[in-house]
Amino acid sequence: MGPKFLASKGHLTELIDTVKKDVHELANSHLNNKDKITFRSAEKICSSKVVSCLEANIARSEGTVVFLNLMRETFLACSDPGLSPLQRVGTMWEWVIFLRIWGNWIANQEGYSLAHNFITSNSYYCIELNAHALIQSIVCCRDSEEHSLFKPWCCSSQPCESCFRKARSMTSTFMTQINFSIMELLFKMRRIDYLAEAYISLKDKYHFPRQLRAFEAVKNSEFVSISLPEDIDIENSIGEAFKRANDTAIRLKLISKPLQQIPAPVFHLNNSNAFEDSNDDDEDDMDDVDIDSCVVETELP
Repeated sequence: MGPKFLASKGHLTELIDTVKKDVHELANSHLNNKDKITFRSAEKICSSKVVSCLEANIARSEGTVVFLNLMRETFLACSDPGLSPLQRVGTMWEWVIFLRIWGNWIANQEGYSLAHNFITSNSYYCIELNAHALIQSIVCCRDSEEHSLFKPWCCSSQPCESCFRKARSMTSTFMTQINFSIMELLFKMRRIDYLAEAYISLKDKYHFPRQLRAFEAVKNSEFVSISLPEDIDIENSIGEAFKRANDTAIRLKLISKPLQQIPAPVFHLNNSNAFEDSNDDDEDDMDDVDIDSCVVETELP
């Protein structure tokens, strides 16, 4: 990440070896990448505690700190119910712009390639498309005067995962069944609804520890009704994000002075040659994606 900084797993390993676990709450098992869908491990790795410990204890870890901030903040921009629409847009576009700067720097360096020195294509596509989708969602809900429908935190896979975890837990003792028919799932959904209604109606009299955490997220999502921003406010938010991305890129020496305009995407979504040397399994299914069918039409970057 730039000529002098690395985003490296080694920094996290050094942190685990030199700093007590009760400070950063990270373990070696969280760094095991054999299971690529361990969402909880990813949350642990990019937590603010880990980032603070890296900054305070591990020398030359600036690249890793930036990478972990990218992970955490792009996730929270779409999933944290407490953020305002402009905060979401500003955060997402700050990292979209930074990724474009970083990717262009890699493309112009001999001995570097996007396939081996950049984030995976799936990760890049997700961040770019979510950034565009946030703007489109705001505009759609605002123009239809349905401001309350703007709830991006309900659109991720995590609510679905939570629902299936509850359904799998509704089996008898020692039962190992993890899959159901549609009919079985519908019956389990009725039970989940019943438990939710029971919790809401009886929570003032009884304590339901297993339900408390799940419903705290619902409670937090019902914050004061928002007024979705106008186009000029969105543009200003992206302008501020551009400045922050410039500052980060300069600090990592990806650029020597602030850019005057937002750079274009590193590559087009339908450019299969951009990752022709990659051995990652998650690259193959994205080669034929057409950017025109994915990115919404907008005058914004």
